[in-house]
Amino acid sequence: GAESRVSPNAVHGAVSNSITVPPGANRSVTIIFAWHFTTRYMTGQPIGNYYATHLHKDAASAASGLATRLPQVVKTIQGWHEAFFGATSLPVWLQDVIVNSMSQWRSAFMTADGRWRQWEAYDCVDLDSVHNDYQRQMPYALFFPAFVKNVMTSGWAKLQGGNGMITESLSGGCMGSTGKLDSGGGRVMGDVSTVFVIETLQLYEWTADHAFLDELKETAFRAVEWFGGLGTAGTPLPHRQCCTYDIIDFANYDHTSFNSFLYLAAMRAGERLGAHLNNASFAAECKAKADQALPYLNETLWNHTAEYFRAWQDAKLGAPPWVMADTLYGQVIANTLGLNGGASAAAPAWLVPKRMVGKHLEKEALYNPSPYGLTVVTTTGAPP
Repeated sequence: GAESRVSPNAVHGAVSNSITVPPGANRSVTIIFAWHFTTRYMTGQPIGNYYATHLHKDAASAASGLATRLPQVVKTIQGWHEAFFGATSLPVWLQDVIVNSMSQWRSAFMTADGRWRQWEAYDCVDLDSVHNDYQRQMPYALFFPAFVKNVMTSGWAKLQGGNGMITESLSGGCMGSTGKLDSGGGRVMGDVSTVFVIETLQLYEWTADHAFLDELKETAFRAVEWFGGLGTAGTPLPHRQCCTYDIIDFANYDHTSFNSFLYLAAMRAGERLGAHLNNASFAAECKAKADQALPYLNETLWNHTAEYFRAWQDAKLGAPPWVMADTLYGQVIANTLGLNGGASAAAPAWLVPKRMVGKHLEKEALYNPSPYGLTVVTTTGAPP
């Protein structure tokens, strides 16, 4: 039997149910806990909860809705686990990346008006920083691309600066006072506007969503205009910009290999966007910028003697023997998306000659190991 007593003023509660289990038999009892918060506040501003506005009118509705769908929900969860843990052809590391990347969803929410948003991390209240979002977006782009598009169209594109630069995040606060939702904020970075263009291409090609591309094409054009123009300060590469590895203060140096590889990948992405949009002049501009950047990268950041890419280079400070792990992040993206410089995805997609990639990785493996994985930069004991 079941008993129900509800007190509107109670500060605690209990739920129970009873069944009879015959000897040697099995029985299951389902108890559903539900809640319903009609609104959500951010820095004093009511932003609401989507489910409270569009899905369920109260906690009882949420509970009954789940009860009706429960068998299908359980079957879906089992299917999700089977797709990764039951598929023995997937390496363990890939299983781990996909499943644990999805666990980030615990920090996401959808506002009453349908904006999908996510905190940068549990220790940072920035909302949807472009560079961090992209690092975890692969499972999102594969299984729930509408959420990624939501952030791009209703957030980053709308907050694009007058000069074309994409704002780092939809609201700041990690290093200061928390901003209001979609108020924008952040720094001048080498892995934000570039990543926005890369992600525009990726989401279009993976979903064939022509309306999405049409909505973002002008934003992408202007972003390329910024990081290929003002962002270089008249040089062939990104100039004095920080990146997700902000603790290293890369903005104090003229050029960094990390930002430069992302720049090359973004220009190739722009070239392919131009092909999709039948915009030959834009595609040619991106190709010309990439062609100009490559020899300059090799001249200023490649150590020809020890054969690796230096972490940074500066006209006044020179180029110290720092080896940076993740230098080739842009190369990883190029391989993933087949950014070979052509009008369609194809492999190989080397931004620099394959031999240089191999030699650099050898130096990372030699100089950056630690008991906890690769150190971000090696400033002592590095090659000359």
